[in-house]
Amino acid sequence: MGGYGAVKWALRQPDRFAAAATLSGAVDVVGLARLEHEPGREKLWHTIFGGRPIGGTDDDLFHLLETVDPARAPRLYVGCGTQDRLIAHNERFRDTAGARGFDVTDDFRAGEHEWGLWDAAIQDVLRWLPLRP
Repeated sequence: MGGYGAVKWALRQPDRFAAAATLSGAVDVVGLARLEHEPGREKLWHTIFGGRPIGGTDDDLFHLLETVDPARAPRLYVGCGTQDRLIAHNERFRDTAGARGFDVTDDFRAGEHEWGLWDAAIQDVLRWLPLRP
């Protein structure tokens, strides 16, 4: 699984997943909602979350990291380009997960928020996945 939704689903239902990956994911939706002041962005957040508060809910990945037992959680892979505007959020997510005892692998490499980076990184994610032969 990959991205914010994949990690959220895996943390909400840890018994169903062995691993979840995010590449340049919007892992800090609370922080993004506070920072985004682009035209139409408020409507987007309202459409996604129905105008509900995000912080401290199961839509907040940092809240899930605090409530899920790391021993029962799937392995996590957090990747992001070092020139991506989401790099600080992804580093914070990795640091928080690691501090809580989650099995987290990071992949921060040169690159921006674009397909070239993800095409290369997904190969490493596929090698990392605990696939059965």
